[in-house]
Amino acid sequence: MELVAVYGYVGAFLVCILGNISIFIHIPFALIVYAFGSMLNPLLLGLVSGLGSTIGEMVSYHIGWGGSARRGSPSHAHTQETPS
Repeated sequence: MELVAVYGYVGAFLVCILGNISIFIHIPFALIVYAFGSMLNPLLLGLVSGLGSTIGEMVSYHIGWGGSARRGSPSHAHTQETPS
């Protein structure tokens, strides 16, 4: 529980970002957030964790979207210029 005291809300925020941005390596961030909930305010922890998870998922989405656009995926045809 010393980790909760040291890292607090910032630690939960970062764990949630990393837990949602990683595609190949699964990080059990929910268990870590539950452990943090035993010492921190659950409402603030939920808000901070939700924000971190949202940012992590958005970064993952944009990395995937950018990779498929670079590959020339047909779903991104509207982003490419068509010759006149």
